[in-house]
Amino acid sequence: MVRRQILEFGKTTAVYGLGNILNKITAFLLIPVYVKYLSLAEVGSIALIELLESFLILFLLSGLIQSIWKRLKNAQRIEKNKIVFSGWVGLLCLAFFLFLVLFKYKHYLALFLGLNTPEFANLVTWILLGIFCQLGGQFLLFQLQFENRPVYYITFSISQLILTLVLTIYLTVFQKMGLHGIIYAKVFVTLSAFIYSSLYLIKSYFCLPSIKVFRQLIIFGFPLIFLGLATPILTLSDRFFLNMFVPLSMIGIYSINYKFGMLINMFLVVPLQRSLLPMIYKQGLQDELQPIYKDTLFYYSVIGCFIILGITFFIRPVIAWISSAEYLEATYIVPLVAAAYLISGFRPFFTPLVALKDRTACLLGTHGMIACGGDLKQAMWRAGELEALCQQYHLACQLGKPHVLTSQQIKEVRERMETGYGVWPKK
Repeated sequence: MVRRQILEFGKTTAVYGLGNILNKITAFLLIPVYVKYLSLAEVGSIALIELLESFLILFLLSGLIQSIWKRLKNAQRIEKNKIVFSGWVGLLCLAFFLFLVLFKYKHYLALFLGLNTPEFANLVTWILLGIFCQLGGQFLLFQLQFENRPVYYITFSISQLILTLVLTIYLTVFQKMGLHGIIYAKVFVTLSAFIYSSLYLIKSYFCLPSIKVFRQLIIFGFPLIFLGLATPILTLSDRFFLNMFVPLSMIGIYSINYKFGMLINMFLVVPLQRSLLPMIYKQGLQDELQPIYKDTLFYYSVIGCFIILGITFFIRPVIAWISSAEYLEATYIVPLVAAAYLISGFRPFFTPLVALKDRTACLLGTHGMIACGGDLKQAMWRAGELEALCQQYHLACQLGKPHVLTSQQIKEVRERMETGYGVWPKK
């Protein structure tokens, strides 16, 4: 029998999974437009543009969002506004500086994207503007997700989907603008989303942004950037290396097949992460939640395997139906891509960050320990403290099973230590 909590978790996953699907499926729905109205080289350029977008957005958002979520758990209203607004303003300033640097070297970006011809001379500027605007919309979606506002989340996602499809089809099919039409449509939609996100965040969280708060967010979130980039580096860097050794036309064929492989990411992996990570930050690893996490892992594994089987059996007829025969030569990669995404989705279940929730150190089973701090000196001190506590516990075990204090007893001990317990220096 499925646990009631699992059913509730499944509903949450379905809601935010739908929002993620609406955000990601646009490129999938536009495949018929790509293969009919663009050349293979232009389809390859779109794949590289999507690679650049994913990398930059994850680089700027992944660590910051998790840092904000962690600090929001016990924050009061005023502090909450300070955290969110400082994070948002700091993000925009950081992104603006980064994009100025990229704009200065846009010639190299154009070369990488295959847009280094007079026909596409100004597209790199529009692409960078679109990525910058995407940050605002993505930031708002993450915030709506944490606050559990599914109606706003779905409405915002649907609006972007419909607007992107309509504008892209109009500019590409009816106005015959080709790759220019796809980029212009995306920029218009992301700019609209950025304006709406800005107005919403200003209305809901406006306060004087704090450099100190943003610095604290960055200190906690910076190490998580590399964890967040692990998946895109492993799953997107293939197109980077392909760009070094094969023509854009081959990248175009590869990218269309790749989109079918990443369906499992849209429908299962990301929805799970969007539901699981906020729950972990809000509720931690309480004993009563352990069965929920275990059941979630089981159902994730089973559903993922069935999706991969379905993709394996039906991918060739589907590709043949919506595209041309030349795209069939890369269908063999689709199950491999799907399996890679499924494996990467196990990461939230095993990340040490989960064990470190509201803690500064923990033991790693049959391995060692991990400790963190505001700087290297503090982290080393905590590592030494943990070793000393482990030694004390080991010695106590020699006399039998030690008596473990409850959470309430620990709280009472901390209160006594803060109000005069023990030896205190004279004032």
